[in-house]
Amino acid sequence: MDNFGQSLSKTVYRFNKYIKPILSDVVKAELVSIEEMTDNRLAEKLDIFAGIDIWCIDKIGMYGIGSRLQTSTKSWRTFTVRKDRDSGTRTEYEKRRHAIENNYLYPKLTLQGYFTKNDELLEFAVAETKDVISYIEDGHAIVRHTGNEQVGQASFYAVHWDKFKECCNDIFIHQHR
Repeated sequence: MDNFGQSLSKTVYRFNKYIKPILSDVVKAELVSIEEMTDNRLAEKLDIFAGIDIWCIDKIGMYGIGSRLQTSTKSWRTFTVRKDRDSGTRTEYEKRRHAIENNYLYPKLTLQGYFTKNDELLEFAVAETKDVISYIEDGHAIVRHTGNEQVGQASFYAVHWDKFKECCNDIFIHQHR
């Protein structure tokens, strides 16, 4: 299995084992990971163009969730949204802004989780994507740059969960004990 395939498999495992049971209770809906449908062309397009990684299906409708699950020595307690890439490739921020402004499909919710290298959940948070983008546009986010060791350099917005909440934004934070 290539590195992308291994990463995808790890993401699906982490989501299904740790996040799905908690989040499905919070949103009161069935959660279906698009990343499990790796042979489906539509699922791939939903991920690439709309940023949807998970379908949330309740009794009256459905919507998407964009997800980022990171391995780290600690929880940074932030949503990270790529601002610029050295390669010039369009970023999540550009795609979300464009989708919101032009009524295209985008994830209703943004989820970010932090895991140890042994796949143990540290914590995760979920918030409305529109609120995260508005928070960035209002100048509240901090701009950071990826570490020099990372392949594919980029800058990103760091949206700190606690400060985001202080600005009267709804956010669900789950800290694993």
